[in-house]
Amino acid sequence: MRGMEADVMREYRTADFPTICALAYLNFETTRFERDYRSSERVAAFFEQTDELEKTLQALRKRELRVEPLAFLELTRTVKAQLRDCA
Repeated sequence: MRGMEADVMREYRTADFPTICALAYLNFETTRFERDYRSSERVAAFFEQTDELEKTLQALRKRELRVEPLAFLELTRTVKAQLRDCA
């Protein structure tokens, strides 16, 4: 079924907490969370793979992103709660 292949969403997976927080801060929607296969204590977040996401990840790696510190701190608390609640 050739049509089904086109419907499969490409996802970016990361268990890196600062990356998850940065993407959430920049309004990239998490598509799902799941326990990391390497460690049951870690949780991986999945994001839809897009050109904009790739550009953002490159900027993150180059340390070019800027955030408002208090807003980012508050967001980290929200993300921690989401990860803690992951089944």
